[in-house]
Amino acid sequence: MNRAELKAAIARKGISKTDLAQALDISSTSLQLKLKGEREFKESEIQKLINVLGLTADDVNLIFLI
Repeated sequence: MNRAELKAAIARKGISKTDLAQALDISSTSLQLKLKGEREFKESEIQKLINVLGLTADDVNLIFLI
């Protein structure tokens, strides 16, 4: 996972990490661990990230498939 690109996508959307965690149905602590690379996002959470952040197919490839 390209953490820098994911963090950039979050910043571009202007959503707080608290609001993003709520949208993913996870705790803020869990989100922080996932953004640090200490835990992996579940497939269902990735789908929610795509929807909440409005990620394109290119974004998804760059963030999750590298």
